[in-house]
Amino acid sequence: METYHSENKGIKLEQKIESVYEPVDQIMGESKAIADDEEPASQEAIDALAVIEKQFNEFKIRHINQQLAEIAEEEALLEQDLHPDQIEPLTVTRKFVHDRLQPEQAQYKYSTQNAKFNLESGAAILHSQFFQQVRAFREQKIEKGRDELHKLRRLSVLEEQMEREAVDSS
Repeated sequence: METYHSENKGIKLEQKIESVYEPVDQIMGESKAIADDEEPASQEAIDALAVIEKQFNEFKIRHINQQLAEIAEEEALLEQDLHPDQIEPLTVTRKFVHDRLQPEQAQYKYSTQNAKFNLESGAAILHSQFFQQVRAFREQKIEKGRDELHKLRRLSVLEEQMEREAVDSS
């Protein structure tokens, strides 16, 4: 006995061939019976196929929606840096960056403090120099004024003496 399968519109039919040497009438009778039985069976098979296709499409849509939800959840985890595949590399990267940046941040902190100190001390030095120059300039002018006043007093004293001598001599 041989069996073979033929696919007709997605339906598998199984037919058995008993012998090649069967009488022709028997074969004809069987084929008529099969043809009569096949019509309602094929309609039932088509209906069953339609139900199966509908269930498959519903399953497919449900499966796709589930995959989309999983992808959306994974994307949200990626955006928040909470994805399981990223947590360990992110911690390693953050530790590496922290270890690299910590000395740089300390150096930056101390260099800005140093720059601020240098700026303040430079401003204080300039302020001090300015007032020293102002004091020196004022002292020069006062000294020059005293010298001129002294000269004027001398001249006036000399003029008075000359006038007295002139009055005394006359």
